[in-house]
Amino acid sequence: MGGEPERAPGTAHLQGARLVFPTAFTPTLLDTLTALVVVLDREGRIALFNAACERLTGWREDEVKGRTWWELVPAEDAAAVEKAFRRALASEGSPELEHEWITKEGARRRVAWNAALVPGEDGSFQWVLGTGIDVTERRRA
Repeated sequence: MGGEPERAPGTAHLQGARLVFPTAFTPTLLDTLTALVVVLDREGRIALFNAACERLTGWREDEVKGRTWWELVPAEDAAAVEKAFRRALASEGSPELEHEWITKEGARRRVAWNAALVPGEDGSFQWVLGTGIDVTERRRA
């Protein structure tokens, strides 16, 4: 007796003051969200592309993984999007951005993004976590 209470395998539990979730929790959460969620590495390559991104763009995660973020925007905006990414990574710019995304079929969708820099084990920023919403219809109104 004493110690930690019995818990069912795969359930969330407290570990000290921290809530620990089962391994399958995060992927399930990301694919359940209606918000667009992407994770980029330091070079701007897509490491994660959630189900909402797939639904909006028609691209599957395995088709875009490893491609740079600015490959999915109109050519005329690519340089500005890359520059904004580099500034955000260097903590010099705003982590908010709005731009068009090109779908697999060639349509344009306007997306408003917020970003957070995620540090690696050494404390330097290793990832950019972007969350976005499709504002295409709102901008047309």
